[in-house]
Amino acid sequence: MNKKTKIAVCDDSVFDRDITKMYIEDYLNERGTESEIDCFSSGTEFLSSDISQYTLVFLDIYMVGINGVETARKLMEENPETKIIFCSSSPEFVDEALEIDVLRYFIKPIIREKFKKVMDEFFNEKCIV
Repeated sequence: MNKKTKIAVCDDSVFDRDITKMYIEDYLNERGTESEIDCFSSGTEFLSSDISQYTLVFLDIYMVGINGVETARKLMEENPETKIIFCSSSPEFVDEALEIDVLRYFIKPIIREKFKKVMDEFFNEKCIV
């Protein structure tokens, strides 16, 4: 039996954070999958948590303090198995993100159908029921 998936959403925009969380919840409900979702308003706040528990992290790029790319680098140092999906208003950091080996780089607003495909990819790869 697989352990429950822990998902983090890290975005300094309450609106974007809530939309991402809603998309995740809708996807999980449609699939009948249980997961825990934690939300963070900054990279600093996220990195101060127990980041080893997360298997999937949605990261904004532009945040006050440490940006999403630096947050992802620090996360990967401690928990290299974590899958990261960047959600940004700009394609400016795509090359840097790909160096980190992220699952996907979404340009906001996130299109729900593309979101579902990436979530399918994540859950199918992990064989999470």
